[in-house]
Amino acid sequence: MRMASDTFQCTKCGILKDINNFTVRNDRLGHRFTICQDCRRNYNNQQNHTESGKLSKRKYNVSEKGRYLGAIRVRNPEIARRNARDSIIRNPLQISCRRKYQWDLKHKLLIKPKYCSKCHTIGRIEGHHNDYTKPYDVEWLCHACHFLTHGKRVY
Repeated sequence: MRMASDTFQCTKCGILKDINNFTVRNDRLGHRFTICQDCRRNYNNQQNHTESGKLSKRKYNVSEKGRYLGAIRVRNPEIARRNARDSIIRNPLQISCRRKYQWDLKHKLLIKPKYCSKCHTIGRIEGHHNDYTKPYDVEWLCHACHFLTHGKRVY
């Protein structure tokens, strides 16, 4: 909750703190996290020391996406941060559309099918938007069909 021009109230601990105690978000230009750095640090430490937190981190790190993005971030952390920020600036409508439909997926307002709407294979299904002004008009495609739709190489 924003109180004064240079203070925020942490949504976790409820303490009024200087704005510099809140990390700037990379995914939203000019925005900060609503949880102070101390509370975020405590939460991350708890996640890193619980079995469920360790398991989810291990699963992500061995996944194709985790290995690929991890290698990029390790070699070029500044470039990875800049690319994420630039993508948000270049594609605000796309980012907004993606966030809306992901929120609905998370809260079970939108149901993701188990099979591709083009080739009817079962597997990794991704949402594809033909028009970013219609965030709930989603075409559900497998990874291969999604990349072919965009005219990119399938890997």
